[in-house]
Amino acid sequence: MQLNVGTSDKKQYRLITLDNGLECLLIHEPPTEEEDEIEESETGSDDSSDDGDDETQRAACAVVVGVGSWADPEDTPGAAHFLEHLLFLGSKKYPAENAYDGFLAKRGGSSNAHTDVEHTSYYFDVLPGAFREALDIFAQFFVSPSFNPDMVAREVNAIDNEFNETRRDDAARLDELLYVAGAPAGHPFATFTWGHAESLRHGDASAVAAVKALYRDHYHASNMKLCLVAPAALDETEAWCRESFKHVRASPSTCPAGRWRRTSWDAPPAPLAPPFAAGASALARVAPARDAARDLRLVWPLPSIRRKWRTRPCDLAAHCLGHEGPRSALAQLRRSGLAAGLVAGVSGDGVSDSVACGALFAVSVDLTEAGVARWAEVVGCVLAHARACLRELCDDTLGRLSAELRKVERLNFDFEEDGEVDDLVEGLAALMLAHDGVDREHLLEVAGGCLLAPFDDDAIEVLRVLADPTKCRVELSTAAFRGDECPPEVPCAPGCPRCAGRGGFHAALAKLMPAKPPPPPASNDVPATWAPFAHLATRRPAESPQIEPRFGTEHWTAPVPPSLIEAWSACDDWPALGLPAPNAFVVDAPLLKPGSTKARPAPSNEEEADAERAARACKDFADAWRRRAGGPAKKKRKGKPSSADVALSKLVEGFPAAPDATDAAPALIGDVWVLPRPDRFELPTLYVRARLTGSSKPTVTDAATLQLVSALVADAVAEDLYPATVAGLDYTISAVLDADALALSLKCGGFDEKVPALFDALLRGVRRAADEVVEPRAFAAAKSEVALSLENAWHDADRHARRLRLCCLAPGRRFAPAQRRAALQSVDAVACQRWLRNFLDGCSRSALVGGNGAADAARSVDASLRTVSTVATARTCGPVARLPRCHAYHVDAAGEDAEGRACALECYWQLGPDSPASRLLADLLEAVIDEPLYDQLRTKEQLGYSVSCGSRWTDGIVGFGICVTSKEAHPDYVAGRVDAFLREFRREVMKPSFAEDLVEHGAALALRRGEKHRSPREVADHAWEGIYDGRPDLFDSHIVEALACGSVAPAAVRAAYDRMFGLGACAPADGAACCAGKLVVRVVGRAATFAEGRGPDGPPRAPGCRVAYGPAAAGLGVCSDAAVVEIGEALSEFWGANDEACCLGRFDELE
Repeated sequence: MQLNVGTSDKKQYRLITLDNGLECLLIHEPPTEEEDEIEESETGSDDSSDDGDDETQRAACAVVVGVGSWADPEDTPGAAHFLEHLLFLGSKKYPAENAYDGFLAKRGGSSNAHTDVEHTSYYFDVLPGAFREALDIFAQFFVSPSFNPDMVAREVNAIDNEFNETRRDDAARLDELLYVAGAPAGHPFATFTWGHAESLRHGDASAVAAVKALYRDHYHASNMKLCLVAPAALDETEAWCRESFKHVRASPSTCPAGRWRRTSWDAPPAPLAPPFAAGASALARVAPARDAARDLRLVWPLPSIRRKWRTRPCDLAAHCLGHEGPRSALAQLRRSGLAAGLVAGVSGDGVSDSVACGALFAVSVDLTEAGVARWAEVVGCVLAHARACLRELCDDTLGRLSAELRKVERLNFDFEEDGEVDDLVEGLAALMLAHDGVDREHLLEVAGGCLLAPFDDDAIEVLRVLADPTKCRVELSTAAFRGDECPPEVPCAPGCPRCAGRGGFHAALAKLMPAKPPPPPASNDVPATWAPFAHLATRRPAESPQIEPRFGTEHWTAPVPPSLIEAWSACDDWPALGLPAPNAFVVDAPLLKPGSTKARPAPSNEEEADAERAARACKDFADAWRRRAGGPAKKKRKGKPSSADVALSKLVEGFPAAPDATDAAPALIGDVWVLPRPDRFELPTLYVRARLTGSSKPTVTDAATLQLVSALVADAVAEDLYPATVAGLDYTISAVLDADALALSLKCGGFDEKVPALFDALLRGVRRAADEVVEPRAFAAAKSEVALSLENAWHDADRHARRLRLCCLAPGRRFAPAQRRAALQSVDAVACQRWLRNFLDGCSRSALVGGNGAADAARSVDASLRTVSTVATARTCGPVARLPRCHAYHVDAAGEDAEGRACALECYWQLGPDSPASRLLADLLEAVIDEPLYDQLRTKEQLGYSVSCGSRWTDGIVGFGICVTSKEAHPDYVAGRVDAFLREFRREVMKPSFAEDLVEHGAALALRRGEKHRSPREVADHAWEGIYDGRPDLFDSHIVEALACGSVAPAAVRAAYDRMFGLGACAPADGAACCAGKLVVRVVGRAATFAEGRGPDGPPRAPGCRVAYGPAAAGLGVCSDAAVVEIGEALSEFWGANDEACCLGRFDELE
């Protein structure tokens, strides 16, 4: 069957069904015509590259099974989620528990899975040369999983950790409350889908039996769909697919009985009793987990819409109510200072758009501080907007809206940019299930979001439901509902300078993270109609709360007062509400303009020399790898080739012939960088990236004011520019606070015909914010929203640890959220506008224009920018604290969430100034360490759900970091386990076999670095990163670093490992200066409790910084007796602008 494809889609598709009934969609992306011509001229052959790695950067596969959490046995909630975890732990053919993840890690791959309520998805991506073997390992998930009993208890703990990670997430808490309220116990809608240790009975025999029964009943061929994309020819991938998946069980003739059931394997799930059968009308007041929250959500249950994929009836209401134009509810609420954001529609979270239980349409509103007391008025505005749209709908207006959206979505489909391949295959496989009933010829169109038919009466009926206040569930979550009982702060240790009344570290810490100032008084100008209901949001109810049983959420749910229903029904306070106006940003017929794949124009002598050296490196690349792997003798060995030789052969197949085969680098034309559209992208899209950079060293007030300015500008342009986002364009306005100087970032993109006008509109919004008087209510709303975001910025322990590390490394330039929030309180409208004028008077500009017609568009962009600034930016990186060798800096802090249990450990080792060599080393270490670290600390030791490592780039300084978040282990204990892992893993690094492992990791890294970007947006963003970071070498960094992989010897990596982590001969000692300086940040949850044997090393320490050097700096442990010092005094040495010394030496010359 032929699938309908977009105009620019060059991929080939094939649908097949295996003998066992498994339906598969195979995708092949052939090389472009241009690359075929290049290959022919270089090789003298017209042999196409169906068997190579030419242009497909990744191969990927997904299998989606038509069963999810709603099929959990009633006595084992979480069983489907548990099953998902267990399938990763080995099979009969590949019994090693880490066979799958370990294989992918060495070949540049990754994997994931998620359990929805009606289906479960499994997917992976990998470098093309390893796809065949990865596919076979993956297939065994569905053929013969081992269900190893030795690992069951551990995975139950992993699920428990995953649930605990989510317990403080307000969105998840609110959703769980909705599910419990929507149906009685025993109904699938009320299923506890997460699961935890208790619900899974700690993995006892009965729980495992329930999981195996779920697998037996539902994991078979006709209840699965497979989708893959690979560089090999379709005939070859079909053969692989048939061979690996032929042993998947054929489906039985009958479907199993149960609460959630199927009538046949080619039919959708059987309908269930709809949720909220007695009516959804209710007012739920919910205590949030965050210290600051102002959330309002309206929810309406609807019949299922999944199988109405041609007309998508909920899209009309989502478009009208979610619009931000002048006649929208959000525009009116912004002008009144009551709301900062509004989102409308049916979420794709599985529950909200289920087949069996129907849909849930929601309108979520971000209230301002003034809007909290006037929440009832906000609800009235939303309902009034639905009624206004209904009044204006007729055949003509409905036809206009249908035609407009269909045109936009068809253009987006025809010229869609490629995204991540794992997202592609997972989305298509899920859509192939019988749940949606999508005709195969329309599969790609539906996946691409096309509206295939005009809106009909179903769409109007949805609006009628939304206009009825008696059918709406109202959920209100504000900080006023939180209780007063909060755990005490972590006490200071005896002798703490702060407690003794002296200065020391705590004085600096108080400046960095001052106590939260009291919020300004809320507005009391509540209209008389809504005044009787204000207290429902501003005070905690006197009666005892109801407790949601899974997350422990406090709430007060009761019927909506009849007087309030009557007030909402009669609300006519918003006469300006109505349907969206015709969209002026819709493009008629996008046209391609000449592109370019040439190297930089007029290269300098130095650039020509670099290209010549890189070409020589390409030629010598394979020899370098073979020498590192043990010499050419391995190539001659008979029998099965070594894994190093296999990796090498794939590397040589896919590696570019020379550096100039990469995309062109941007050229500076005038004051704007111009990046032509590569001819391989036949897409009429254009992207503009620009910054206005301040001229002076920032203060904390400057940083807070710039954040407020960006919010004001975004609000000011929203009404005019929201239609652009509907028409397939996008834009962002944001404050850049982490550079050497403050900057206002402006980004936009989409169809090139409209992008220059969109960018000019953004700049006009900036100028208006500086020149025109700001409406007081709009200013108060923007200031309230910025203050709220700052108050919640460090709510999560892992983010707190990362950001605190950055504040320590860049003192005086990076300011903590509490510090900015305190400064924001003194900024009024007059001061804000005066600051913006001064900022624009002295700012400099920088910009990049990339994509279709970039050269012509650059002139328009440059002209627009010159109306704001006449000075071009000369970007430099700000000073970064230098961590002396053999020194360890330990920073302790208490979490910001008063009831948070999570603790975070961030370990940072500083390598030195940025260079291709230091970046490559950090990335190689990540490739070597990442999977074993995760396997040991997360999978085996179950320290926490989040374990990661990777390179760190801080304003021109490269480092390496390990981060672990845990709710049952103190950071001291986690640090000890990280220490133990690094020491133990050193044995693997020192083994002779490590040379072969390094070939595999290096080959995978080289291929990843040599990948071309998959879309014009990626090309533009990569080039812009090099420009604003002051790193023009990043234009070609992917090819430069790929070539450098061949120069890294195993001995160099071993030496670097010891030097960075202070092991072996490089262990810290008196007078030694051979190991990297490190910074260890510990954030301890205020309500943290620890499992037995996983607590702190000693008595609680006072928050602060402690320094160790010499032998005391060994490992990651901290001496509690060490003196607390001020951050500014401890980290007073900075890297120089021309400092090229690296603590790791010339690792690339070690043999």
